Amino acid sequence: MGDLEHTLKGDRAVGVVEFDRKKQQGLGVVADMMPLTSSSAKPLPKKLLQWIGWLMPAGWYDLEKVNYCLQFDEPFKGFVDFSAKTISPRHAPPEIMEDVNTFSGSILETTLHHRLFAATLTGLARSAFNASRSQTRANQMALACALERYRLANGQFPDTLDALTPRFIAHAPNDVITGQPYKYRLAANGQFILYSVGWNEKDDGGVPGKELFDKTQGDWVWEYPPE
Repeated sequence: MGDLEHTLKGDRAVGVVEFDRKKQQGLGVVADMMPLTSSSAKPLPKKLLQWIGWLMPAGWYDLEKVNYCLQFDEPFKGFVDFSAKTISPRHAPPEIMEDVNTFSGSILETTLHHRLFAATLTGLARSAFNASRSQTRANQMALACALERYRLANGQFPDTLDALTPRFIAHAPNDVITGQPYKYRLAANGQFILYSVGWNEKDDGGVPGKELFDKTQGDWVWEYPPE
C-alpha cells in the first residue's frame, strides 16, 4: 500500500514534467495516446491538432496540469485510505473500476475543457487492485509463518489469531479490504482456513472464486504451498 502511494505520486510528477515536453513537440503527439471513450467521437487530424496546440494560450497548459493531477486525487477519495492502508472497492467511482476516463468526447472537446492529457489516464483501478492483491499476499504469508511457528511450539494451530501476538508475530496485519482482522478458523483436518473477504467485500465463508484473487466473486483464501 505504501508503494502504491509512492507510485501514484511518481506518475503524477512525471506527467507534469512531460507536459512541457509535449508543449515543445506539439499536440499532434497526443492523438495516438488518447483512448476516445465515445464511439461517435472522431479524432481530429494530427496537423489540425498541431495548429490548435500552437494557438493555445500558455495558461491552458497549466490548466491541463491541474486537471491531470486531480485525476490522481479525486477518484481515490473514499476508495483508498493511505493512512489506514485500506481499499474499499464499493466506494470507487464506476469509471475507475471499469478503467475508463471520466471525460468522454472528441479531442476538440477535451482540449476546450483543458482535459486533453487527463483523458489519456486510465488503469487507476488496476493499480489499486494490484496493490491490494500484493499486500494481501504479503500479509497472509506473514500470518501463515506465525501460525506455523505456533504449531511447532504447541503441537497444533491456535483457535484464534490473537494467540499469535506478541510471541510469534509482533503485530498481526489486518485485511486490506475491511481494515479488520483476517477471517480465520480451524479446519476438520487439523489445518487452518485464512482468508480476506476479497474484492467483492463479501464474506463467502472462505470459498474462493474461480481464481486465487478473483475480482467478482469469492474470498481471497490462503493456499498451502504444494508439498
